[in-house]
Amino acid sequence: MSRPHSKPPSARSLRRMATKEARRPRAAQHAYNRAAPLEALLNSEPHYPGEKAGEHILTRAKFERLCRGEADADDFDHVAMVLNITKVRALEIDETLADMIERAQDAMERCKQRYLAHRRFGFDGPGMQQVLEAIDAAEVIIDASSPLQMRAALDCSIDAMYGPGSASRYRAQAAHRKAAGDAR
Repeated sequence: MSRPHSKPPSARSLRRMATKEARRPRAAQHAYNRAAPLEALLNSEPHYPGEKAGEHILTRAKFERLCRGEADADDFDHVAMVLNITKVRALEIDETLADMIERAQDAMERCKQRYLAHRRFGFDGPGMQQVLEAIDAAEVIIDASSPLQMRAALDCSIDAMYGPGSASRYRAQAAHRKAAGDAR
C-alpha cells in the first residue's frame, strides 16, 4: 500500500522501470485462427473425387519408368513411399490388403537389389504384377482416406524408417524453414 503523500517517481526511476520491462522476456503472441475448427473438419473428410488424380498419374508414370529400367532413385523412392504409407492405412483397414501391399514391398526390395547389382532398376514378372496391384489398391485407399489419416500414416511411416519422433522433428524443421522464408 502506498503512502498518500509520497513523491511521484522521478524521470530516472521511470527510465529504469521501462528498461527493466523491456528486458523481461515475453511469451510469444499467437494470433487466434478463427478458421482452425473449420480446417480440422475439412481435413477429416475423405478426399474429393479426382482430387489426387495428379498424384496417381505421377506414381504410375514413375512405376512405368521402373518397369522399363529408365528410372532413377527418386522414382523408386516415390513408389516405395506410396506403398509404405498405404500399407500403414491398409493395416487399419484389412489384414489381407496389408499382406498384398507387403508382397509388393518385397518386390520393390528385389527391384532395389537388382539396381545395386546391375545399376538398373527392374522387376521380375510376379514383382511387376504385385506392385501394379498394390498401386491400384493404393489409389483406392488414398481416395477413400482423409488428409488427416494420410498425414498420420505418413508420420508412422517416417517414424518406422528414421526412428520414433522423426516425423515431428521434420515437420518442425519444415515450419521453421517456411517461417524463415516468409521473413525474407
